[in-house]
Formats: sequence, C-alpha cells, structure tokens
Amino acid sequence: MVCSVPGDMHLRFYLLAQRRELADEESGARSVQFRAVMADSEANARNRAAESSTSRIHWAFEGGHSLKLTDVKQETIDIEYHHWAVCENELHARHLYVQWARYVTTFGCVIGAATNLIKSR
Repeated sequence: MVCSVPGDMHLRFYLLAQRRELADEESGARSVQFRAVMADSEANARNRAAESSTSRIHWAFEGGHSLKLTDVKQETIDIEYHHWAVCENELHARHLYVQWARYVTTFGCVIGAATNLIKSR
C-alpha cells in the first residue's frame, strides 16, 4: 500500500504489512506478530522517475515497526515493540517518536485482553 503524509512537502512511502502467528514447540507459548516495513519496487521506481522534478513529494524507503505479543501464562503476556527509521532532522525524529508511542498506546487499548487475541483464530 502507498501511504502519503500531507504537508508542505508530501511524504510518501510504500508499506508492506504482515500478521504472523507463532508457536514455540518446547514451551507451547503462542505469539502473534504484526510488522509494517517501508519498501520499494521496480514499478514504484518507474513512477518516481516519471514525476516532475518540481514535485513536492519526498519518498521514504527505510523504516518500520514490529509488535509481538506472547502468551506467557493465563492473564499474562509479553509485549515486544521495535521501530527503526532514517530521519531527515530532529523534528522528524520527534514526530516519529510521538507517532510510535501513540501506536503502541492505541494498540494496547484496542486489544484489551490481548491473551484472547493470541488464543483466538
């Protein structure tokens, strides 16, 4: 999916998203992992090359985040969150930091009892 963040200079990126369920054979612990990673493609490169040089669009190619929920025992889960990005400047870095914090907080509130998310299919 192509995402666009409007502004004086529009930020666009091609995003790949994945949901994966995992099970540890030894412990029996079940996990669900969500990933979103910026990527590029040959078709996207051709589209960028066709854009006007005066275009107010900046394409980002590096960055993403990963959230993994692991069912440890009844009523208890482990949460792992990772993110990475190439930032243009300090303001951009601060903006991403706030977005990522909002993402984790919102996701935690929405799933409520995360153990049910891991156990249900």
